[in-house]
Amino acid sequence: MKKFLSIVNKTTLTRILFIEITAGLIFNVAFLLLFIFLTQDVLEKEVLFYDQAISSAIYSFRTPLLTTVMSTITNLTDIPAGIILSLLMVLLLIRKHKKEALIFSLSPMIGGILNYILKIIFHLPRPNISPLEALNDFTYPSGHAMNNLVLYGLLAFYTFHFTKNKPLSILSMFIAVIWICLIGFSRIYLGVHYFSDVMAGYLVGFWWLITVLLVDKTISLSKEVKRLHE
Repeated sequence: MKKFLSIVNKTTLTRILFIEITAGLIFNVAFLLLFIFLTQDVLEKEVLFYDQAISSAIYSFRTPLLTTVMSTITNLTDIPAGIILSLLMVLLLIRKHKKEALIFSLSPMIGGILNYILKIIFHLPRPNISPLEALNDFTYPSGHAMNNLVLYGLLAFYTFHFTKNKPLSILSMFIAVIWICLIGFSRIYLGVHYFSDVMAGYLVGFWWLITVLLVDKTISLSKEVKRLHE
């Protein structure tokens, strides 16, 4: 009886993993296509008018206090993100979650490299409409938007994965969404990115985040299939 229940549980888990991977692939392709479509419009300057209009509208809200707040938010994405990443890796290693620690360490790093490569490929200049920061590198897609979405998306995902606490998971997801949106808004407010840059960063970030999770789920599925046939 115990052997039968074990087989049933393994089969159920295998089906769940298969469904999750299938759904993930659908979203993965969808985000990639959206990024491609947006990139075509950006390269053909079809969204430039809307980018400039959105930037001008946001600039109209500039005040000394709000500028300080936005500068603080955009600057908090570097050192604090590194501290959070380091603490999470230590915590995961202490609890012997080596795979998850590896994912946390490599995903943002590879995502940063991917963002750099994309910026070199598209070679698009920064906005030149009243920027509050002087940056000389390329603008598309936004690295702040992409990298922070990957980092805090993983944080929200693993909060649910390890705790199974629905209220805590919802809270972590809500905080992650608000923070990621504030980072994107701050980049437009400071005049260092267009709206399309930020949206492209989010799209590539979602694509990369789902890709990482898909690889993880696929490895888990292959292990479960192997166990099922033992």
